This record gives sequence, C-alpha cells and structure tokens, in this order.
Amino acid sequence: MFSTNMLSIVLLVILTISAANSSEIDSFTTKNVQLASSLDVINHETNRYFDQAVDLANKSGARCDEQKLYKEMRVNFRNHIGSELIHFILESDKVERVRPPLNQTIYKDFSIWQSLILGAYYQILKIDSSGALVQMGDHRIGSDKFEHFFGSGFRYFKKHYFKGHSVKRVLRFGIWLERYILGATTTGVFAYADLVANFTGMRFWNHVLQLRDDPYGKDFNYGPYVVCQDDRWVKVKTFNWASYIDDGWDEGINCSRFRTRNMTDKVLRVLEDFSIETGEKVSCPLNSDKLDAVNAKYGQYSHWLINMDGFAPLRRIK
Repeated sequence: MFSTNMLSIVLLVILTISAANSSEIDSFTTKNVQLASSLDVINHETNRYFDQAVDLANKSGARCDEQKLYKEMRVNFRNHIGSELIHFILESDKVERVRPPLNQTIYKDFSIWQSLILGAYYQILKIDSSGALVQMGDHRIGSDKFEHFFGSGFRYFKKHYFKGHSVKRVLRFGIWLERYILGATTTGVFAYADLVANFTGMRFWNHVLQLRDDPYGKDFNYGPYVVCQDDRWVKVKTFNWASYIDDGWDEGINCSRFRTRNMTDKVLRVLEDFSIETGEKVSCPLNSDKLDAVNAKYGQYSHWLINMDGFAPLRRIK
C-alpha cells in the first residue's frame, strides 16, 4: 500500500503534468500589442517537418504504407510533448509572441475553487498557465490552437474516416472533451475556438492523401499533399496555414463560455475595468461582422463550433 505521503507526491506530479499541458488564451488585454506575422516562418518549418516525415516513411521500406506515413507525421504534428515543431512555435526567436502573466489576464479573479488550472495552480503552486498569442497573417490566435489542430484533429480524423462516426457525433465528442477533460472542468473555460481548430485539423488530416472528400464536398478538397508514385510517397503540394486558419480560431471573435455565472461575471468585470483604464470599449466579440461571417462559413456545423452569444455561462450543446 502507498503511504499518505507517497500518494500526495504522486498526486502532485499528476497535477503538475496536467498544468503543463493546459493553457488558456486572453485575446483582449494585449490586443493592441503589435506583432509581426509569423505565417511565413511557421509555414516554412511546418513544410520542413512534413518533408521529413515523408522521407522517413519511405525509408522504412514499406511501400506507400498509409499508417506508416501518419505515424511519421505524428512525431512532430501533435501536441507540444516531443514535438519539435510545436516547441519551435512556442520558443523560437523567429516567432513573435505576446503572453500576458495570468494576474493581468481576464482570468485573474478566478478562485482556487473555481479553476484548478487558472486558480489553484497559480495561487498555490505558482504555475502560470496563461497561453501565448501569435500573429498568422490577419489572424491572432493562441499557440495552443496548433496542438488542437494536429492532436485532437487527428483523433477526430480517425473517428470519422476510419471508424465511420458521423461528423455530428465527432463534433459532440469534441464538445464532451472540452467540457469535461480539456477545458471547462479544469480551467473553467470552454473554448469554442479550440473546437474549430480540432475540426479543421480533422479536415487537414483527410487532405493529406485526400482519399475521401472533405465534409463540405469536393470543392473544399485542399489535397492531396502526398501521393504514391512508383511505390514511394511524394509530397506534391506545399502546406499553407492560411488555408486553414480563420476568425473561428480567434478567441476574441469566437468567444468562450465559462463554467458558472459567477466566473462569467468576473471576466466581464475585468473587461469593464480594462475598458475604463484604456478608454476603449472592449467586449467579446471584438468584431461582430467577423463573427457573423465565420458563422456563415461553417454553415451546417456552426452550431457545434461557433458561439454567437458572447461571454456567457456554459450551456448544454445538443
């Protein structure tokens, strides 16, 4: 049997690892900080690792093995644990980022009882789980969205295209994850922008070989990026993040919800104080026209991806 002290240590390690894998984005208090676009430099690195994965899949000796290709791509196209691409985005001097300290974000008033990650970890363990923002062309997005795109996107991809689950079922699965595992339960924040990145990632993984049509039909088949020629994989198209990132990824446009009314009110009060300090009215969405446009863009799936109600308490999404 474990001693009480040993169990406490194990629990602390688990919680610390969980905190390291969790972050929340504040798209408001630093919205006027100028950032150079990192689109070109991140595109370059993404294609470099994409090319590397194709080469390694060929060197394995397997002849156009689909699963081997995905396995090699997943070495760096995943979350930040072990991914050199994600570490590049998070740490390289070539990528401009802004990352406000947690005590200066819209989440700063969350209590230790309301948010395990944003409250307890910060106040007790001094772990700052605020996320970084990067500029990708015209869009400012959280650095966590790249991980959602590759990681959760691949999970969606397998469920829909390999296991035959409907898109609606896959989207509802993602909502369950965001509510109970990755978001609202641990941080208090339910991020719709994460759901968009997940869904768009599913579409990307399907575009890699483009063996099946995109959920929106043939006109949205951005692939294939890779084809089989003479029993070898050949990359025939350059990847561009601009094909996938839109305002749905921006938490300043596609607003999050919060687990309770009290947490919602705390965020709204912080934004009200920030508006008074800066002399500029700040609310979510930052741009209603962009929200309307991205809601129309996602069409039949927007109900599970886009929040049209601004900051509000979490509700059941059927």
